[in-house]
Amino acid sequence: MESKNNSVVRILDITIQNFKNVAYGHIAFASSKTTRKQGVAKGRDILGIYGQNGSGKTALIEALIVWRQIMKDQPVEEELKELLQQDTAISITFFIQKEGERYLVSQQLLLGNENGTMQSENQLAYRKWDGERWSRRRILKLNGKELDKQLFHMLQVYAANGLWIATTKQLGYLNLNMGVAIDFTYQEDGILYEEQRISLFEKNYVTSQQLAQMDRMKEQMNLVLKAVLPDVCLGLHINELSVPEGKPEMYEVTLLSKRYGKEFPLYNESGGIKRLISILTILMAAYNSPSLMVVVDEIDAGVFEYLLGEFLEIMKNGAKGQFLFTSHNLRALEVLGNNHIIFSTANPKNRYIRFTRLRKNHNLRDEYLRTVLLGGQNELVYEDRGSCELGYAFRKAGSIYGRS
Repeated sequence: MESKNNSVVRILDITIQNFKNVAYGHIAFASSKTTRKQGVAKGRDILGIYGQNGSGKTALIEALIVWRQIMKDQPVEEELKELLQQDTAISITFFIQKEGERYLVSQQLLLGNENGTMQSENQLAYRKWDGERWSRRRILKLNGKELDKQLFHMLQVYAANGLWIATTKQLGYLNLNMGVAIDFTYQEDGILYEEQRISLFEKNYVTSQQLAQMDRMKEQMNLVLKAVLPDVCLGLHINELSVPEGKPEMYEVTLLSKRYGKEFPLYNESGGIKRLISILTILMAAYNSPSLMVVVDEIDAGVFEYLLGEFLEIMKNGAKGQFLFTSHNLRALEVLGNNHIIFSTANPKNRYIRFTRLRKNHNLRDEYLRTVLLGGQNELVYEDRGSCELGYAFRKAGSIYGRS
């Protein structure tokens, strides 16, 4: 898993403490153990998180957003500050490959929110691979040696360009026809950088160079769309604008959906197709770049479950980058298997687990449903109040409504 100049940044594991409704939660990608033992990033790092509503799935993604905003030296959003407690901690272990040298960098952000004011402390350390084992732990100082500065800078670049998060808030924007697609390009350091943001549903005003980039991106997306949705492809409606003499050419461009020889604006497409198209460029980038991680909350929203399984299987079998998602659709349990699935639990002190006592011939979807009904794992994965209690609650609520 090497990029063009042999530079790689990847997440091995994430731990969150006292954040939102998670007292403690830890997840690790499938390649984590191999990387720690052999000093090289191997394996397909796709990981899905499943569990009942309110069991901490989105909390993990929100913690990653907090980490990214701090690393980009941006103010943390107010609604995320409200999720912090006095002793919140976000800990991440990174594998970094730089000019042939390999490092394990562990970072812990200690956070607090007192009267609307956020406090933060950044603790970092690293180990270097000597060809056979990792060195002793060394403190990474932000104002220390040149290596310390370089490693921290690589984490900052990763936060800005290597971690892409699609939230349910963005899904709401899509429903309001406010989504964008992102075009990427490789720079000299071998890392993918954002080249251009393109509105999916509104008019784009671009130069001739940007128009060429849009056309290239459209062709890339159509290659993938035709493989999974043969009757759907994208087109561009282009109007050349009048500009003063001597000024560069400008164009007004709107994205179109083409179906069975008919064209219409993309905002008239179904919600599921708009959802897929909005994340398609970052999924393509993660498929081809080992230093890119894509995080999607509720990836199954509006997506046909068989098509969802097709996408996940493609990412599992070929993606060079990392892919983390949450979902309620159980199709992924059949496609991915236990190494690529984390279950959230009803225990806030141990929020994320992998199932144990599974045999190779066991169907993970069947095991999950059996565990929901009968238990059998070390933690409770579903708190069932029962249909009778739910029915009583509805009747009780109705009687209160009648009294009013």
